[in-house]
Amino acid sequence: MPAKKSVFTPATETAAAVRQVLFTMDKPTNAPEGFVPEVFTFDLTKISAEMLERLALHGASQKIGDSYAGAKDSGEDPLAYAKAAIQDTIKQLYSKENGGNDTWSVARSGSGAPRTSILIQAYAQVKGVSIEDAQETIGALNDDEKKVVAGTKKVAAAMAQIRAEAAAAKARKLAAEAAKEDEEGGEEEATEENTAPVQA
Repeated sequence: MPAKKSVFTPATETAAAVRQVLFTMDKPTNAPEGFVPEVFTFDLTKISAEMLERLALHGASQKIGDSYAGAKDSGEDPLAYAKAAIQDTIKQLYSKENGGNDTWSVARSGSGAPRTSILIQAYAQVKGVSIEDAQETIGALNDDEKKVVAGTKKVAAAMAQIRAEAAAAKARKLAAEAAKEDEEGGEEEATEENTAPVQA
């Protein structure tokens, strides 16, 4: 699959704005020595306003859809995760409501952790790339291709480690909540004993 790279250069009085997407073909496993990947350039300045709008709508649909792609493997309630991810992404893209601060990075949850699937987290960890880059790469794959990536030993091991850490964190949280309930229950029993009427 071709690797993508977006190039955005603000316009100035002396230089025209560059709005391009570069597609670099992957190197085949049996590529001959000296193989140089071919790069294809898509230039936004060469399309009509109508086509640009359609591309923007398609991109928005893809961006918002990607935000909740990890709902099933998030470890959270899938519906709640998806709703929060959609709301976070839409709010993020409304730059005018964010003080004009255009931010494309992955939406964050209330805890500050990125809303991503375990596969994306593991892929980023194994490949040493950012969560956003991993989300873009994995988001471009179909279900069968994702299964192939998830089935590689390094990614599978990373996913298992992430699940184990999440399970341990959940266990610690539940234990703390149970201990707090026991403590509060003990206090209530003691209060009832102290206020019970004395039988003559």
